[in-house]
Amino acid sequence: MSIGTDGVKTIEITMTLNFTNPSNVPTQLSSDFQICLSKVYIGDGHLPDVRVPPRGSKLEQVYLHIDSQQLVLSIISMLLQGEFELAVEGVLHTRLLFGLIPASRQFSVVYRYP
Repeated sequence: MSIGTDGVKTIEITMTLNFTNPSNVPTQLSSDFQICLSKVYIGDGHLPDVRVPPRGSKLEQVYLHIDSQQLVLSIISMLLQGEFELAVEGVLHTRLLFGLIPASRQFSVVYRYP
């Protein structure tokens, strides 16, 4: 993982994730998503096109762009409320039938504490 800044406004985060494919056919996917913390939009992310071989795995980088001002607002909200909610919503893109048919699916993941 690496973290950089674009001045003071944006924090750029790069994470390396391991994608696995348990199927017998190659898998191709990409994604764009938004990140909210304590119901405050703090940034977005992008997974570029990943091709994972059959029954294989592949390391790929995911890029996050976090608005530092919005992040501060959400941290203040977390401290005042004593709880937080991390939500990631976006669209996953893939290709089906040996890469012939493009398909997309919306997703939403929410983590609440406590």
